[in-house]
Amino acid sequence: MTVLYRAAQEALTNAMRHGRARNVSVSVTFGESGARLVVDDDGGGFTIAPSAAREPDGFGLLGMRERAALVGGTVEIESRPWAGTRVTVAVPGANASPLVRRAALEGTFW
Repeated sequence: MTVLYRAAQEALTNAMRHGRARNVSVSVTFGESGARLVVDDDGGGFTIAPSAAREPDGFGLLGMRERAALVGGTVEIESRPWAGTRVTVAVPGANASPLVRRAALEGTFW
């Protein structure tokens, strides 16, 4: 669950520092197959770089992806300029079936 904590920390910091969001919502759900974090903000948003390796303002989002990948998780980022940002991080649970773990590694989890 450290992955979700660090992802929430990064997403909240980005929403305030870069997006200048006025409202942010955080949702965490847990299930037998894993856990999911969703952070939504109404900040300035940004244009997502075509390459996942390129980050517009440093390496925070890249680090988030790397940490999630280490545990078989995924990160999705939805954003548009002046339309806010949504960060979704999903990680498989310790009791997840091999099929769920494979789906997570292939990016089809959740």
